[in-house]
Amino acid sequence: MLNLSGITVRLGGRTILDGATASLPPRGRIGLIGRNGAGKSTLVRVIAGMLEADAGSVDMPRGARIGYIAQEAPGGDASPFETVLAADTERAALMRESEMSEDAHRLADIHERLIAINAHSAPARAARILVGLGFDEDAQHRGPGEGRWLKPLTRLGTRAHSGDVIGVTPITGDRCDYDGLMARIGDRRYVLIGEASHGTHEFYLERARITRRLIEEKGFHAVAVEADWPDAYRVNRYVRGQGLDASADAALSGFQRFPNWMWRNTDVAEFIDWLRAHNAQAARPAGFYGL
Repeated sequence: MLNLSGITVRLGGRTILDGATASLPPRGRIGLIGRNGAGKSTLVRVIAGMLEADAGSVDMPRGARIGYIAQEAPGGDASPFETVLAADTERAALMRESEMSEDAHRLADIHERLIAINAHSAPARAARILVGLGFDEDAQHRGPGEGRWLKPLTRLGTRAHSGDVIGVTPITGDRCDYDGLMARIGDRRYVLIGEASHGTHEFYLERARITRRLIEEKGFHAVAVEADWPDAYRVNRYVRGQGLDASADAALSGFQRFPNWMWRNTDVAEFIDWLRAHNAQAARPAGFYGL
């Protein structure tokens, strides 16, 4: 349980947070939503111990650890391998302290903690993660790579100590981006595309790219979305060349209720226009339905 009690933060004479209080359950997944300047990042920095609150307290279980992903990508001359390792800040701090401390009791505590967090295997796990990203052994130890690698590396670095080794393929915009995913899908009849971040252009764009490949390459002929049936069926008529709507925007105009912003956006409109053009020459047109 993570407990926030009366967190107050003032910056430049302005109160950013005023008595913020919350209890976050173990294994909970919490989304913090608010306008720019509302104090979201400030609160996260307080929780992470990067900013001291003017009042209030943050209490968490003994031995709890926090992984923090900076909003800005890191700079500097670190190699990809060094970037992933450095993201495990506790391990890095303990390793530095072990080299400088002369207190035998403190050294014993440090080594006990390093064993508890599997620090000895962190380099091997970091290397496996980088291989999954496409870095061979030589590339892992070169100077800084392209900027687009920096934040993914930092994000993965926060997990490098947990044993949660994952393989990730970067999205480049090439046709082959999702070849691995298509291979794993095989001949399955149903594919569920989960949405981890409602309202992001990047997610909607990639979801559309995956859906297009499922239709073109796997023969899928139904797109079922989280939406009201009548609103979605109006789009279905449009993509089949039926109805009175002259454009994707018009066909999507029926989305007046929640979740209208999930479907009335430019990425979905472009996908709808593509689906209409595809259906015009497809032996089996694909439909668009609400659940």
